[in-house]
Amino acid sequence: HEYVPPIGDVLYDGPHGRVICDDAMVVHCQTYVDYIASLGVQVMAVEERVTCLQEHEVYGTVDCIAYDVSSQTLHIIDYKYGIGVLVNALDNAQLLLYATGAAHAYWHLGIRSVVMHIVQPRRDHISAAEIDIDDLRAWTTQTSVRAGKCLDPTPAFNPSESACRFCPAATTCDAKREHDYQEAFASFETIGVDTITAPVDHIDLSKAAQWIAVLPKLAAWRKAYEAHLIYLLENGTDIPGVKLVHSKKSSLAWEDEALAEKALSRHLKKAERTVSKLITPSQAAKALGGESHPVIANHAYRPASGVTVALESDKRADVRTEIMEGFGPIDRQAA
Repeated sequence: HEYVPPIGDVLYDGPHGRVICDDAMVVHCQTYVDYIASLGVQVMAVEERVTCLQEHEVYGTVDCIAYDVSSQTLHIIDYKYGIGVLVNALDNAQLLLYATGAAHAYWHLGIRSVVMHIVQPRRDHISAAEIDIDDLRAWTTQTSVRAGKCLDPTPAFNPSESACRFCPAATTCDAKREHDYQEAFASFETIGVDTITAPVDHIDLSKAAQWIAVLPKLAAWRKAYEAHLIYLLENGTDIPGVKLVHSKKSSLAWEDEALAEKALSRHLKKAERTVSKLITPSQAAKALGGESHPVIANHAYRPASGVTVALESDKRADVRTEIMEGFGPIDRQAA
């Protein structure tokens, strides 16, 4: 069923700010609902809390649990509204934990496999991965052992970029700082420390791939170090030579749009205080049945997002190859 919440409703108002429902949210949420409907399976539960690892009291809330009777397949559908990190279902520990909890809750259905889905509409991305129920049990057993080690008085740390991305202790974790430091500077011996002080146009191009590989690690170390300094300064530690400042001037925002609208109505005409905005191509594609519609094909495009340097192993296409494909063969005699 299609549910459209009133535009302008406050969905969240707390310490992390205020979230107000807008047109884009409704469109993206409908994408999620339509995807579930397209699976042709029976929805068992929505927003259900499940026990992922019973012996360690690990819980999670699954956005949607569905079941296909004919194939005895359980479906876990996770709605990702974020845009910053593209998330895939394959080997996704969060979804595997959800799958474990859901499979335990619905074990009486005789589940043979679990399909884990991620719907990330703001990235125009949908991902799915299937795991056999026996393989899931084996993964759960292994994960439970690892989780138990976390409760040891002196646990072994295993920091990594993905594991620590959303950890609240990342900025103060000694193991994470050491990991970032080692990642950032371990390659310097092979690249050559003297390269750091050399003009960029004098650097040996044979080392370009090594530099491209190490630069993100340097950036990660710098980010972690700056976050640690911010944490110290915010908690009253004085650090010689540095201070805490606003990173940039933010734009003005209405505290309450309804009250602001009412106040503005006493000073400005409706045409002066409101604007009419054309819907986005993504919203139009949704309303018209997809991006193949002539209006979208003829009037919309994907703006270039800029270029960057990547390793040859990167899955993205070489921009220079794409540019050259736009030219036909050169008639050198005519030239």
